[in-house]
Amino acid sequence: MKYKKQSVILMGIVLGVSILTGKCTRNPCSWCENGPRNILRLYEGKQGAGLLNINSWELIPLVPEEEKESGMMTIHSQAEKEGSMIEVTYNIAQKKTQGIIHLGEKSMPDQKKMRKFLCRDCVEKFLKECESDVVYYVYESGAVLPIMEMSETKMEAGYEIWLGIEEE
Repeated sequence: MKYKKQSVILMGIVLGVSILTGKCTRNPCSWCENGPRNILRLYEGKQGAGLLNINSWELIPLVPEEEKESGMMTIHSQAEKEGSMIEVTYNIAQKKTQGIIHLGEKSMPDQKKMRKFLCRDCVEKFLKECESDVVYYVYESGAVLPIMEMSETKMEAGYEIWLGIEEE
């Protein structure tokens, strides 16, 4: 597996972005192969982004999948005890999303949990780059950004996205 650094411009700010590329040698892997739990394939080639919990492999979209004319909608992640909990609210009329990531004492990548979904190579790459168990995932490019390096406001698929991090 190859690992390379790239830069992405978000709202005029250049950030260092970690992108995992290439193939790994072990199957099935939900990151680099078409593993049985590869939910990311559903978003391949689409515009938008989401928050991905790398311990549970749960993806919370930051742009609503189905747009209504107006209204607000809130979704919550399946929080593990003392792990990260994600709360996302969409304001469809104004095309704005607010995401709050609640980090607990155990909100860090867990090798044992990650191995349920990922091969050893991918687990090692995520462990090396991620400080928490939640990453920002850009659908179209497959870019993974550690949430600790995020600017507060981004634009994805016409939505203004604001992310906040609460540490307990």
